[in-house]
Amino acid sequence: MKKTLPVPVLKNKAGFTIIEVVIAAVILAFAIFATLRVISSSLSSIARQGKRIRALHIAQACIGRLEGEKFERVVPENFVVPSTPPREYQLKAITREEQIWDKNGGGISINDFEVRAEHPVNKTWDNITTLCAYSNLKITNIPSLYSGQPAYVSYSYYHLIDEGGTIPSSDGNGRKRGTIKLTSEAGNLSNITVEEINSGSPITPVAYSPSTRELSFTSSDEGKSVWIYYLSPRTADSNGDGYQDPTNTSIVGVVQGSFWDINGGGTTNAITPIKRNTITEYWKQDGKIRKIELKTFIEQ
Repeated sequence: MKKTLPVPVLKNKAGFTIIEVVIAAVILAFAIFATLRVISSSLSSIARQGKRIRALHIAQACIGRLEGEKFERVVPENFVVPSTPPREYQLKAITREEQIWDKNGGGISINDFEVRAEHPVNKTWDNITTLCAYSNLKITNIPSLYSGQPAYVSYSYYHLIDEGGTIPSSDGNGRKRGTIKLTSEAGNLSNITVEEINSGSPITPVAYSPSTRELSFTSSDEGKSVWIYYLSPRTADSNGDGYQDPTNTSIVGVVQGSFWDINGGGTTNAITPIKRNTITEYWKQDGKIRKIELKTFIEQ
């Protein structure tokens, strides 16, 4: 007699409902979005920190140059008004080598400087800027009232970003033959000045590429050690601090100097043996102007 084996019956199992699929997709989307935000924030933070470190290095280099200068060559300048005509003073530090640039981006005018002299009667310090004329970087037409009196010049300025390098004569070490890559955007070739370190002789670059920041030289200049001076591109003064803003690719510095009263613990109009110099580096990040500030005291 044949036995009939029981056939197992599979129960129907329901799949995911539409609502469950939608909820799962929403949760996954939020997880992906949160992850992307964390990655984006991290990349932005790394870029911002990179620019901050670069600005800090530039500011420290600028401080090093100031500290290596003679006391009278560091802003502000001090002098004694000549007793006999012409009563004038040749500004010492307004040259490319001293890293000074007009803060307004145009020609330097007498309005960019503050000149004070000690009044011979009441021994107070008078601002005599409006009584002076500007010609060939000189303070001129100082009234006879101040003849023989101590005076000082105070001013703020953009400093030129500069870097040194040796023009490569081979393709070694990952550097192109006859090419130096600048650390920051220099604008165009007319903004760049190159001179040989040993002789101080000017060297004319052949070309500059803003996209790669590569400065090219002729084969006759290869192997020379050079200083490269250039001014980063700037835009209008959007935050009203009196200085033009850097662009997204540049770092721009401002140096301010004043005499320092060690007893009073503050700046002073008197000529003292100590000068306080403040170096501020600005850069643009995420649509905002950011800055880092360093101070140094230089003693006579």
